[in-house]
Amino acid sequence: MSTAHIAIDLGADSGRVVLGIFDGQRFTLDVVHRFANTPITVGNLLRWDLASLWSGITTGLDAARQRALTIQVPILSLGVDTWGVDYGLLDEQHELLDPPVHYRAERNVAMPERVHQIIPKAELYARSGTRGLVFNTIFQVFAEMRERPELIAKASRLLTIPDLLAWRLCGVMANEWSNAGTTGLTKAGRPEWDVEVMMRLGIPTKLFGPIVRSGTVLGPIKAELGFCGNVPVVVAVGGHDTASAVAAMPIVGSGTAFISCGTWSLMGVLNPTPVTSNEAYVGELSNEIAVDGQIRLLKNIMGLWVWQECRRDLIAEGREFSHAELAQLAEAAPAAPVSASGMTTTIDIDRADLLGQSLPTDRMIDRVRRQASALGLAADEPGALFRRIVEGLAAAYQHTRLALEHATGTPITGLSLMGGGCRNRLLCQLTADATRLPVLAGPDEGTALGNLLVQARGLGLMSATTMAQVSAASSQVQTYLPAGMAAHTAPA
Repeated sequence: MSTAHIAIDLGADSGRVVLGIFDGQRFTLDVVHRFANTPITVGNLLRWDLASLWSGITTGLDAARQRALTIQVPILSLGVDTWGVDYGLLDEQHELLDPPVHYRAERNVAMPERVHQIIPKAELYARSGTRGLVFNTIFQVFAEMRERPELIAKASRLLTIPDLLAWRLCGVMANEWSNAGTTGLTKAGRPEWDVEVMMRLGIPTKLFGPIVRSGTVLGPIKAELGFCGNVPVVVAVGGHDTASAVAAMPIVGSGTAFISCGTWSLMGVLNPTPVTSNEAYVGELSNEIAVDGQIRLLKNIMGLWVWQECRRDLIAEGREFSHAELAQLAEAAPAAPVSASGMTTTIDIDRADLLGQSLPTDRMIDRVRRQASALGLAADEPGALFRRIVEGLAAAYQHTRLALEHATGTPITGLSLMGGGCRNRLLCQLTADATRLPVLAGPDEGTALGNLLVQARGLGLMSATTMAQVSAASSQVQTYLPAGMAAHTAPA
């Protein structure tokens, strides 16, 4: 008998509720509701609009329930994945104290230097295995302690965003391991909080509850959410969306690297143990947690954020383009010049000035054009502008590929590119060209599929060893080979 499962998948730009029907061999995905994720400004801080997100989730749950009733398939479970690092603080009565602060809030910028005055950067990396990114939870909490100590004093628990939403769905508080691993406050490769680090920084240890592994059944969904009869359970999936995406890799092998490409790109390899060597430290690699407890040794790359912000700038000018239209224009635009050594001149997609939101007085589109102009690259017209972004991304993937090989000593022989970025044919082809590696593009809803796979595993409907097989049966993928070898194939 087929069973139904609901994936709540929130990205930094949008959210979706996906009904997955599992027939024992493959999942069929039905995106029953999509909604925007638009930050708000409260008290001079950029924050997540949790009320709007919750409205989108509950609307999606209603749509999923009606769809399942129509096709007469029982819903057994649901799970939530989101971006990492951000969190909500609850008081003693379990009320949210404040809307969660957005990781792009400017308050975070000065915090790493202040934290590293107490715990040196290299020591913190060796302990946590986490690259010291400005928005990591450790730095955000430190900022909260300095700027609003009264809020920390009132707080009884800290829940990262997927944990916060899972708690609202079923009333059970837990910190799922893959997302806890993005905080910078856990021990490298272990489901344990680093209490010593917290104490040295003055962070109250009472804020942090038990860490649970991906696939843990938390409890039944609350009755107030409208599920009657066979009440589904909430499963702690790979709460960090990249962990869920990597769980959906259709091919897993020692030579395969993954790229989860959405607002952010996260590129890495699976490794049995943490790698905190000097090579990994210099390569700016993080040791995050996969849904099976392996290490996702990876690097955060700016991803499609720059593309998204430049598109918003064009829309603000009254120039309406869909993502597909911009991709077509970028494909048709002239390529960047290639030097005598065979290197393509590209913008630096990870430059610090591209991290912040586009502002009327400091637009993303102008930041990209200034960088391109300094390199002698055309970026005035939309096609050229968006091609520069894609070329920069492909170059960043090649740079990261070399850092991963240097840190692990293992050559990478193929790439699995998942998420929304795999719909961009130019990105897939230029990635193959830049890395000189075959690129397997898909599934495009990889994060939602990985979320569903972990639910099924948690319920005992499949084993960890069969997840890749089920993912391959559930996915459409397209292969891109480096230029000069072959054109991309038709979907498998």
